[in-house]
Amino acid sequence: MISPATKTAAPEPQYSATVIYGSYSEIRLTQLIAALRRVAPSSVVGDWLGPVRTPPTDALGTDMISVDGISLTLLNVDKALPAPFFDTGPVPNQLMPNPRQLLHNHRAYVSVMPAQLPQDGPSAVATARAVTLLAWAVAIVTRAEALKWTDANNFIPVSVLKGCAAMLSPVGGTAVPIWVRILAGRAHGQQKIIAGSCGLWAFGLPEIEYAPTDLPLEYLLPHAYSVCLHMFRSDYDVKNNDTIDADGKNVFKVEAIKHGFFGKAPALRLSWLAASKSFNPNQAMI
Repeated sequence: MISPATKTAAPEPQYSATVIYGSYSEIRLTQLIAALRRVAPSSVVGDWLGPVRTPPTDALGTDMISVDGISLTLLNVDKALPAPFFDTGPVPNQLMPNPRQLLHNHRAYVSVMPAQLPQDGPSAVATARAVTLLAWAVAIVTRAEALKWTDANNFIPVSVLKGCAAMLSPVGGTAVPIWVRILAGRAHGQQKIIAGSCGLWAFGLPEIEYAPTDLPLEYLLPHAYSVCLHMFRSDYDVKNNDTIDADGKNVFKVEAIKHGFFGKAPALRLSWLAASKSFNPNQAMI
């Protein structure tokens, strides 16, 4: 059972990631640049002053990297992370439901973060992509198993990134769907399911959540992901009293709320409106 999040102000987004790996090892600049060119061959790699124009040497270090003009910093730590770091709250992650158990043998980690926080939505999207690419490169060099996106408290296996390469690697690509965490569970004392997102707030968008429902999880989770993609990609801002298609026949009515069930940011609550008695989750669409 889960309980609503404490209703306090949402924190400032950090746009940072943590790469969790086994035994500590030095990360050489030549290794890192080779891994970056492997995962994003069309990206421009450099330092904080601009693109790399001469063959890099390991003497330059890895603490000031840039990817497509986004300045990033990297901190490699020879120390295990504390147990609270792996606490994902009352609702498990969909992609890695038990990170503490799976990663209990780790002995080192790398923090990847932007040198400056983005000032608007487009720069936030570009920053998230750059952080993700550098974190992916670090994971290749260190042979890491998992990463954590700070703003969504979202753990994912490194293997997931390979499947997202077509969306992530090209210049102008995006990492937002990777950062957003889709959650589902039963409210305390209830049998109905609540589902929603955590992470859209970092990109200036409201979270989404579904009013308590009997709809099956195998429908709610992909529909939630689809709505998140729609909100990110569309020029139209979903707003109060709008409707969102459910399955080609039925719709969800949108209600703007100050706080979502899973987090502290504003959210859009989706309530099922049955236009017919039939429901076909295989036809769900946005």
